[in-house]
Amino acid sequence: MSALVPVRRGQPSIEDVHINTALSNFGVAFFQSQEFVFDKVFPSLDVDHKSDTYWTFPKDAWLRDEAQKRAPSTESAGSGFTTGTDTYNCDVYAFHKDLDKQTLANADDALSLEEATINFVASRLGLRQERQWAADYFTTGVWGTDVAGNAATNYATPQVMYWNNAASDPVADIDWAKERMLLATGFEPNTLVIGYQTYRILRRHPDFIDRVKYTSQESVSFEMLKAFLEVENLHVARSVVNTAQEGAAASQSFIHGKSAWLGYVPSTPSRITPSAGYTFRWTGVSGSLGIGVGVGTIDMPQIKSTRYEMEVAFDNKKVAADLGIFFNNVIQ
Repeated sequence: MSALVPVRRGQPSIEDVHINTALSNFGVAFFQSQEFVFDKVFPSLDVDHKSDTYWTFPKDAWLRDEAQKRAPSTESAGSGFTTGTDTYNCDVYAFHKDLDKQTLANADDALSLEEATINFVASRLGLRQERQWAADYFTTGVWGTDVAGNAATNYATPQVMYWNNAASDPVADIDWAKERMLLATGFEPNTLVIGYQTYRILRRHPDFIDRVKYTSQESVSFEMLKAFLEVENLHVARSVVNTAQEGAAASQSFIHGKSAWLGYVPSTPSRITPSAGYTFRWTGVSGSLGIGVGVGTIDMPQIKSTRYEMEVAFDNKKVAADLGIFFNNVIQ
């Protein structure tokens, strides 16, 4: 388990680009308004340094009961903890679209066309960040415990009965995982991320239907499912990607598959607060704006166009493996 305290070094010498403030803020708003989960699950730490080192703290230091009775005129009991270090390195991702002057001049609403262009560029970078988030966090071999979907439940393995089996008990499975993490770390998981296919199964699971059977169908809400699963934060990952090359037949799939992730994420994050993960975002891409998104416009006279270019720079860090449990392919 780790908490974060930066160890400062010199900032990398990377030339700033010309940034359009309004378009950069528009790009941030686009990410926040979409169904992406990459910017909603783990806290983001805006950093001035593209790469740096941060302190880590071992979990056992926080779970020992060492306070003692104090006799008059004696020193208090005391202890300490060791620290380690880890590093982050924010990779820069960029994408652009050229808007030719003829099209712009012919548009009934030039501002709407400009915003549509930024939406297009932002959607590409949003998809890249979403896929990277899934590759870094939403997979096996990352967290302290991997749980496999199976024909029968066996927590010793560990495996759980496929949640689309009417005889399965997803709430019991999640409760078991909560107890396992609480015992190992002292933190009870409060956040559940589920793929869209998993979400569809859970909201139609017989146990949930029985819970809401006296509620009209149009009144059954997302909040009811969250209460049924007994988690503070519930995120449904709905993103779809087309992996076919341009011009080929579409090959679309859900990015997050039929899986789920359960973990602990602090409600008030800080650099010294344990969390399963943190995303470092280098603010250098936005020049002096201090945000993790930079949008610039570049005049391209040779093709009589304006280039709209967006950059993001981030590093997804698993900070505490024991604060995450991954349920792999829990839908058959």
